[in-house]
Amino acid sequence: MEGSTLKGSPPKFYEPWDITDLESAWQMSRGDLLLEGGPWAAELKEDLFVPLEEGHLRAVTSALTLAEILVRPKSLGREDVCQEYKALLCSYPNLAIVPFTVETAVLCAEIRARYRLRTPDAVQLAAALEKGATVFLTNDAGLPGEVGGVRVAVLKDILSL
Repeated sequence: MEGSTLKGSPPKFYEPWDITDLESAWQMSRGDLLLEGGPWAAELKEDLFVPLEEGHLRAVTSALTLAEILVRPKSLGREDVCQEYKALLCSYPNLAIVPFTVETAVLCAEIRARYRLRTPDAVQLAAALEKGATVFLTNDAGLPGEVGGVRVAVLKDILSL
């Protein structure tokens, strides 16, 4: 693949450009403060997080994302890192965090029943559907290509690696 498909204007099949499930992208770009970030950190920052900060992209994620990104620093006793992640995620420009409500739970169950997905994936997809996202960005290549009208895009497939 030549160049990142995220640079410049979004791919035609992803319009309007909305992304959800930033959990995977978030973990690799911000990394753990004890480590030097993942192999895609620089590209994710330039191709995803800078455009998000500048308002060229909008994103949604479920509150589950916060729970997931706090596991590592919590296990290391790094409450300072937890506070930084929470503050950053909760104030990130153009990122909406969808709470887990009764309606989300019902939609999650429908997604699980229809597509036979794991609960975390179904929660994130329910959040995407609730907010009208058109693209679900993930690291899980095992997910179907579309769920409930939301296109599933695998991170490694849309970044130039």
